Parts: sequence; structure tokens; C-alpha cells
Amino acid sequence: MSDGLLLAQLRVATREQHARLESLPALRRLFADDYTVAEYSRLLQSFFSLFSPLEAAVQATGRKTAASLGYELRSEDLAADLKILAAKTGADTAVPSALTGSRAAETGCLYVLAGSRLGGKVIARQLAGSLGLTADSGIRFFAGSSGNEGHNWAQFCHRAELSCDTPPAREAAVSAAAATFDLFYQQLADE
Repeated sequence: MSDGLLLAQLRVATREQHARLESLPALRRLFADDYTVAEYSRLLQSFFSLFSPLEAAVQATGRKTAASLGYELRSEDLAADLKILAAKTGADTAVPSALTGSRAAETGCLYVLAGSRLGGKVIARQLAGSLGLTADSGIRFFAGSSGNEGHNWAQFCHRAELSCDTPPAREAAVSAAAATFDLFYQQLADE
């Protein structure tokens, strides 16, 4: 699939933020030989404190943006993993109103959440090997539940392009995606 205008703008505008996020110790540790279940549980708690309020805020607007883009809610998978690992869900992060101020802003926010699923497959394989976890024993969030993540991502991107087909809409989506990456960085930098 070639990038449409929105996707190209999102990738360029958030490339540095994405790299900065991936360089955080909390995420780099996922691939360490001595990574522990306790560390993993703390990371899931941080993700839950982001995904749960962000998904809830998008749903609360009543615009049905997530459904129209084919976005699959992920906070339930996080909650299930945390329950299996006997960890608490953690406190929700405050959601800036700019992330849900319009359908285009919601699209930008969901771009970050949906895109994280692709990297999750790599993380799931790593955790299966290093911690012996499976989708049924604590890595459902990263492993995914449908097995169609690549197809779902392509569908999400296509629908996002159609949803944000004007310069102001694309600008709002890019701004919200950048703000969402910043929110993730702030949360995970403290890990």
C-alpha cells in the first residue's frame, strides 16, 4: 500500500517523536535478556493508563470515529493481561481536549494507538521467547486478537485518508498524533 497524503504527513511529522519514544529505557528493556515479568507488568500498567482514557475519550464524543476507521479497542486486552499477571490497572492519564476536539483530531490520536499494534507483533514474539508468555497468558495486548493486524492497519489508513481529505483536517490529525506521541513519551519516560 502506498502512503496517501495524510499518512505521508503523519509519518514525516512524527518520525522523530516515534524514534524518541522507541529509545526510552522502558521500551528498550523489552528486548533485554534479563527482562522480568515485574518490569513487563509495570509497562502494561503504563500502557493501560494511556490507552484506556484515550479510547474512552474518543468513544465519549459520540462521533464513532474509532468504529468508522476500523479501530479495534485495545484497553480490554491490556486489562485482561494485567489480570492474568495479577497486576493493577493503574491510574488513568489525563487526556488533553485537543485530542478529541474533532473527528480529524481523533483520527490522529487513533493513528498512534493503531500503529502501535504493528510493533506489538515483534514484541509479542520476544516476550514469548524470553518470558514464556502467550496471548492467553499475558501478551494479548501485543500479540493481537485477530491475526489480521496488517490488513486492519491498511484498512485503518485507507479510511483515515478518506476521513481527513482537506488541509485543515490533515493538519488537525497531524497535530493530535504529535500530541499523542508526546503523551506516551511523558508517561513512559518515568518508567
